[in-house]
Amino acid sequence: MGSFFFKAPSFSSLGNYTIYASLQDQLMTFFRKANLPVDSVALKNPSRNLDDYLVINLEVYLSLGPSFNRTGIVGLGFALSNQTFKPTKDFNTYVFMSTNYDNFLPGNIFLYDTPLNSYEKS
Repeated sequence: MGSFFFKAPSFSSLGNYTIYASLQDQLMTFFRKANLPVDSVALKNPSRNLDDYLVINLEVYLSLGPSFNRTGIVGLGFALSNQTFKPTKDFNTYVFMSTNYDNFLPGNIFLYDTPLNSYEKS
């Protein structure tokens, strides 16, 4: 779905999986409060880029089917890129960059592939 670029997280260790689980919980709470039918999220490949930003890849799995439709992917992308989601101070400010998605189904419902319910280490 995309990647978070956190500009100034309050921690330096990339191996603290507890903090990523916290972010995962925060995202799920945000999606539920926004009435987005998200089944689960997966956070993957935490790393630092050349600007020393913390980069975390995000995958979102929705309820009700095998694939996203255009309405679903636009709704999720907008919810993250307009900075409505506010992570705790541990993560500080961020930019969200979505990835291209070409496997659309017609219609106006959110759909999912396979749910993952835990942080995945890489």
